[in-house]
Amino acid sequence: MRSIILEDLDQDRQFQIRLQISLLASAIDISKLYSDPARFEPYIRKRISRIIELVGQEGDFVVKYHGKVVYPLEGTSNA
Repeated sequence: MRSIILEDLDQDRQFQIRLQISLLASAIDISKLYSDPARFEPYIRKRISRIIELVGQEGDFVVKYHGKVVYPLEGTSNA
C-alpha cells in the first residue's frame, strides 16, 4: 500500500486534498443523522473520486498528514 505524505506536496495540493477529506468526513457524519443515508452516496463517491484524482494514485493508498493517516476514513475505501 502506497503512502501519500501531504507535507511532500505543494501547499495548494495539500489544501485541496485536505478540503476534500474534510468535506467527505462531514458528508459521512451528516448522512448518519438521516433516515435515508443512501441519498448522500453520490456526493460521498464524488469526494472520494476527487481525492483519488488529486493524489494521482489508483488502488490502495493512504494519505498521511503529520504522521497520522487522514484518508481513507473509517467506512470508506479508495475503490
